[in-house]
Amino acid sequence: MGQVGLVLRGEFGDDGFEEVRGGGAGDGELGFGLVDQGAGCDAIPAYRLSSPARPSQRYDSDNEVHMTVAIPNWNSQGLLPPVDPAAPTSAERSPYAVSLKDVVMRFATTPARHSVMNGFLDYRATLHSTGLLDGFQWLDGSFMEDVETLESRPPNDIDIVTFLYSSQFNPGNLDPLTLMNPASKTQFKVDAYFVELDVTPPHELTLLSAYWYSVWSHRRNDVWKGYLQVDLAPNEDADAIAWLNQSRPAGAGP
Repeated sequence: MGQVGLVLRGEFGDDGFEEVRGGGAGDGELGFGLVDQGAGCDAIPAYRLSSPARPSQRYDSDNEVHMTVAIPNWNSQGLLPPVDPAAPTSAERSPYAVSLKDVVMRFATTPARHSVMNGFLDYRATLHSTGLLDGFQWLDGSFMEDVETLESRPPNDIDIVTFLYSSQFNPGNLDPLTLMNPASKTQFKVDAYFVELDVTPPHELTLLSAYWYSVWSHRRNDVWKGYLQVDLAPNEDADAIAWLNQSRPAGAGP
């Protein structure tokens, strides 16, 4: 079956990310476009890109093992620290390459958070069902923060950018728009974005990574923060789902 492509366009919403709309791309492409941020602004890349080269402990789809780090505690500002304060220039810095199960154990602590995490794992399963098995995901947004204290509310969703190899994409009967915001927010509680590692030119990856690292490393009040990275391969998902199902907090839905 031929691969289905998408080109997304949109405008930045209240949370600083674009409200995207889809249109057809050429055959054999899973394409992602640029966003016009308004009059007097240059086109801004529509997707957060790239990650520093750093080791991670995980099994990829070829069963290759890598190292992970522990998820750091929230700092006094209720945020993941962007760097190690004792060694601010070390490689131990955001984005932290972590275990998927550790993410579930750390953040699925309330009914609202449990629901968001359940949606995220369902979203990953849907990606895997389309053949997208290699790559990684950056996890960000208020779900990664102590938003209950900072803003007196639960997190509504989780922000995800998936770095993938679009040559693997075979949606079958799935509408590819299901994987993208706003449909992904409605169905999975995932504010979803994508980066094609296999077709984006190196210079573009470099420029876009600098832009999106800056966006994701700061709250709207300019406070610096960290975020997480997990592997896209499905090797950890069964354990993560089992733990989530066994540790449902009181009041959490099925």
